[in-house]
Amino acid sequence: MRNSKAFIFTLDAIFSLVVASAAVSILLYVHFTPPTSFQASTSLASGVLKTFLFSKFGSIAGSGLFSYSNMIGFPEYGFGYGQRFINQRFGFASFSQAPAGYIVSSAAPSLLNNITVSFWVDPVNNTYWGKPGNYWENVVGGSGTSCFNNFYFFIEAGSSPPVESWSITNIAGQQYRDFPGATLKPGRWQQLVGVYNGSDLSVYLNGTKIGSSVAASGFIRFDGALISGTNPVTSGGGCNPVSGNLANVQIYKHALTQSQVRQLFGEGIVSTPINGAGLLEWYPLNGNANDYSGNGNNGQAVNTTFSTSNYLNVGDYNASLNQSLLETLGEMYLNGQAATADILMNRSNLQSGAGIFINDSYAPALRVANFSDSYVTSIFPGTAKNKDGVYIPQGDLAFSIWFNTTSTSGGLQVVGNGTASDPTASGCDRIIWLDNGILNFNVWSGIDFSGNVPVNNGQWNNIVYVLNQDNGTYAYLNGKLYAEDKGATSNCGIGCSGFNWANTYTVGTGMQCRGGSLGGNFVGHIANVQVYNTSLDQAQAADIYQAGIEGMPVNTGTKSLILWMPLLGNTQDYSGYGNAGITGGGALPYDISNFSPASLQNAFVVSRYGIPIALRLYNYTTSKNVTRLYNISVITWR
Repeated sequence: MRNSKAFIFTLDAIFSLVVASAAVSILLYVHFTPPTSFQASTSLASGVLKTFLFSKFGSIAGSGLFSYSNMIGFPEYGFGYGQRFINQRFGFASFSQAPAGYIVSSAAPSLLNNITVSFWVDPVNNTYWGKPGNYWENVVGGSGTSCFNNFYFFIEAGSSPPVESWSITNIAGQQYRDFPGATLKPGRWQQLVGVYNGSDLSVYLNGTKIGSSVAASGFIRFDGALISGTNPVTSGGGCNPVSGNLANVQIYKHALTQSQVRQLFGEGIVSTPINGAGLLEWYPLNGNANDYSGNGNNGQAVNTTFSTSNYLNVGDYNASLNQSLLETLGEMYLNGQAATADILMNRSNLQSGAGIFINDSYAPALRVANFSDSYVTSIFPGTAKNKDGVYIPQGDLAFSIWFNTTSTSGGLQVVGNGTASDPTASGCDRIIWLDNGILNFNVWSGIDFSGNVPVNNGQWNNIVYVLNQDNGTYAYLNGKLYAEDKGATSNCGIGCSGFNWANTYTVGTGMQCRGGSLGGNFVGHIANVQVYNTSLDQAQAADIYQAGIEGMPVNTGTKSLILWMPLLGNTQDYSGYGNAGITGGGALPYDISNFSPASLQNAFVVSRYGIPIALRLYNYTTSKNVTRLYNISVITWR
């Protein structure tokens, strides 16, 4: 989002509006410092405010404004960010814990050497999570009244919150199990997918692969499915019913690809099955246990309740179709969905950027990665190429990183060749590191160059490092030229055909390259890491700076974004290539960013007398939503 021209309006008493049956007073402030630096109209600001207050999320989500292509994605990249916004109610099933609730179906027996199961689950603590006794919940498995039949996806309730596992038992009786151990979030709809491709087991959470694939082999028998478990929790652990809500169960006889899994997730909780993937069974669970695959394998429901909901998942947040857009945005910020909220906000206000202050804090709950002993490595598929056949370190490149540090030394990034545990085992290059608080840059051909202004000022800074085969290397700090060296152009420093060995990109360390002279690990906060397989100019670097630490990548007009890790609470790759970062070294905690857009640092202090709105804040300790009053003010810029 752009932050160059700012308007701040707080919600005090000037013109009265009625929201949710209560009279709410609102005042629009337009602050000019100096007057010539701000260009917008009060009618624009008023229109934005009314949009946020009076638009129901359901009606906005169902409009053309939020279609898959313009709400979610970057059409030039051909993929979507997050999930499609839809205003369609969906069905789900919940299961009795004692006596056990489940659904069982039967089908003509067949042997498969590929299978995929996909479902949406909203975990709810049944008071047995984390208790001794080996409690685990059968979500979907082979047909029968007991578990461990042929294929089985479990929610492992021995921990609280629970984790997941995906297993098969082949016809020779050999069992293989993938146990990624990713923590599920109670009270949130999330998608899980288990894939067996004849040689490996893989698990996906919300469209992203979790853990490493586990080797598996052999044919498995398919003769229907058991949804939820048949053993009451009061009878002890093992094959217990699902302790939350379940929706949209799909079973395929083919192994879905990573892009197909992302497609299912991107279409949301009401996604229809993938065409041509060998659909075996499909249970939307919208009022019944019928199979809508066309194969007629209807399920028999036992102690099962069917319901419908008007809550839809947006990123990792459940939004109500009936609440206002302002409430939706506020709750997304409070519940750690700042990046998705920014996209929603920008797409709902096409004439300018917009943001929210809650209790006088900008972008609250915007969490950023805290680096000290840790680093994050993305492993690119194949031998140093992305899926479009581009060598990662070869040719024109651009790296963008937001950082905040007071340290005088430490490596910010490195391109290397190795593994997640040793990313630079066979070499390192394209390094950015701190020396006496000044940023230094390296190109493989031996060219090093540096800036002359320290950046260890304890403030958020953005560096864009550009390698251009025609013009050399450039570094832009906060949108302005910081350092350059025109010596490395079309040579082995940038465009050498033999320089194709690298397959790792690591942020947060220099990996002791050059005998440790690069300062080792970075100490501070890092956010919004972007890598492009094209060079960027100064105007584009300025756009990245103005967009802020939660800003979206620049539109280069080509499919050039090859890695995007916002690091706003996870290490996922949102570029569409699925190269999620792997944490190494030590733990990677996340802290509140305390970031505000550059153009607002000297702007009017947001009024403390904003509009009080009741918003839901999820409590992970109690697994319940807590409703509290928050002051909300809105800012907009262009």
